[in-house]
Amino acid sequence: MVVNAILSSYNGTLLEFAKTLYEHFGYEGIAQVELSDGSRYGGLSYDTEKNKILVTLQPARDYALSEKTNSDPRVKASYNIISKKTRNLINGKMKKVDADFLYTIFCICHELGHYVDYQNQAHETDNNNKRDNEIAKIEIAYQQQLEKGISPESAAKRREIAYRNLPEERSADNYAEECLKILLSDPAFTGKLLAQIVPDESSYDAR
Repeated sequence: MVVNAILSSYNGTLLEFAKTLYEHFGYEGIAQVELSDGSRYGGLSYDTEKNKILVTLQPARDYALSEKTNSDPRVKASYNIISKKTRNLINGKMKKVDADFLYTIFCICHELGHYVDYQNQAHETDNNNKRDNEIAKIEIAYQQQLEKGISPESAAKRREIAYRNLPEERSADNYAEECLKILLSDPAFTGKLLAQIVPDESSYDAR
């Protein structure tokens, strides 16, 4: 059963969980192991040259925890913004849910969104350069805010909002939201989710 497979794979590695979700949405064989998770992307990234989504072998259940406790305020800002998106998706539908579980699904499907977009777009050097330039501007603005004495948390939040408003990131976020909506519209999924995913201190009341 698909629902059981998704819930069961969450008890394995992040790679196993990602593969199960990608297969569920019709994309098999696009994830591969990436042993190095030293980047700020937390062990999930789409590699355009390899045309693969790189995923670490860390436990899937630890992924969200590693993000929200990361010493880099940019990572924490990303966690907070994405968590808010997932809360908005379930508001009024489920009383209690494991926030980390939905956060991890969102991040995995965000990378799938990048993969899908890349397959459907022309890859022009000018477009790639434009994106690189926009990211560079965002990072410069972030550093300038820190130099002005703005708190790391506030500067990171502004940086993350600007980054997620880039067309490619906004598109990938939209794709991830659609994936979650599909899962949450399945009564079998939500029923199993409430019964089998044990809420911890990261859970929230969505009422």
